[in-house]
Amino acid sequence: RKIGTRSCDACKIRKVKCSQTPPCERCVAIGVECTFNKRQATRGPRSLRPRTIEQIQQAQRTPVQNPVEGTPPEATPRDVTVESLVVRLCIYRLRLFPVWPIVAVEEVIAALQRDAHDVETRLLAIAVGAATMAQLKLERFQDAGVNDDSTAASLEAECQRIRGSLDRGIANLNSIRTAFFLHIYHENQHPGGTKSLLYLREAITLGQILGLHRGSSYLGLSPAEDRLRRRLLWLLFVTERGVAMLHKLPVVLQRAERLPPLDGGGVDEEAHILPAFKKLVSLFWIFDQSHAFEVLQEASDNIGGMSTGSASSLNREVLDLLQRRLQDLPMDMSSGGNDVQKADIFVTKQWMQVLLWRATLCNWAASPSSSSTLVAGPIQIAQEFLDLICQLPHSAIESHGPAIEFKVYEIASAVADSVETRFGLPNADLRPGDVIMRLQRILATSRGGNNKLLQLLAMRLSQ
Repeated sequence: RKIGTRSCDACKIRKVKCSQTPPCERCVAIGVECTFNKRQATRGPRSLRPRTIEQIQQAQRTPVQNPVEGTPPEATPRDVTVESLVVRLCIYRLRLFPVWPIVAVEEVIAALQRDAHDVETRLLAIAVGAATMAQLKLERFQDAGVNDDSTAASLEAECQRIRGSLDRGIANLNSIRTAFFLHIYHENQHPGGTKSLLYLREAITLGQILGLHRGSSYLGLSPAEDRLRRRLLWLLFVTERGVAMLHKLPVVLQRAERLPPLDGGGVDEEAHILPAFKKLVSLFWIFDQSHAFEVLQEASDNIGGMSTGSASSLNREVLDLLQRRLQDLPMDMSSGGNDVQKADIFVTKQWMQVLLWRATLCNWAASPSSSSTLVAGPIQIAQEFLDLICQLPHSAIESHGPAIEFKVYEIASAVADSVETRFGLPNADLRPGDVIMRLQRILATSRGGNNKLLQLLAMRLSQ
């Protein structure tokens, strides 16, 4: 049924005509949720923010520049239109901005429309488009307003072509973000692969060159740039810690307590995303502050061996403390953040508890008489996760790509291990078979199904 004469949120952002019948034709075409949450603004004269006035005046003072004479023709992408990039940027804004809150889409679109030859901005937009399509497993699409054959792979190839023609020795916020989104693209292709990890390391190194990890580098910055730098730093921190735990790698960024805080003060126009983002950061902060990464790395290295004496005792104390702190963190469905952020927090918290259980299992093998009553078993952890995640739409899980699928797999694998070792088994009310089947169903339906992880889980269960 038609909802008055209102356009949906996505069509408003894209500035295209809406069919006004949910779900509208354009949202169906590009595969995004069709919502009518934004209220109709009052018509008539409205005051402009100082930053908006400044951008308008700058655009009026600066005419569109032709490419600098002598610039290689391939420096400006020719095959990807601005309209095509706008569609992908809008999808990122609607579905993935809460996950990676580091690109002001409206500003990027305005810059592209103001100067089609702004290579650095286009490069960032293309990288965002490639990462977005890969993360959501979007194929090429056709829309009444946009008709293109660009895929995630073709956008990544175009991104590489442009990067090859630019001076790679410059470290700025655009180059950091471009490297980060290339990491996301390649992590979707080959999780934990060489290209994925190298692009993440590139983004971190560029950030260190720019001084994101030093508090003194934030002095004198505008509030907007200050916020962007802090978000970017902590997104790199969370991403690196997560990748390091998933793929058993050492970390590059220094410890959390030495980094500038996420909240630098001042008014944030997008403060609604910060409570959930801060909660995710706090999960990794807890791990980092308690030296859990070192403990887990040692537990991983000692598989088949045993921790000795005081080291084993110290590790048990760390694990018990971590377990208490994680269990004390409330998982309130009504708290700040949207469904995408809640899914990330729920899965990450339960996955971290599974990692603690595995490390405790190693210590228990070394010293079976030690008490581990504080450590929740994988079946209980998995059941809590399933109870929470069933309250969220499936698209919220899909927005996190392979990382969340790996975490679900780790939880399911730990359930199987707990049955085999009988360490941490709960009462008979929770049946492991039912829990594993529900976790398998998530892996089978997320983004069309993760066959590789399903096969690995099937092999694990058959052992």
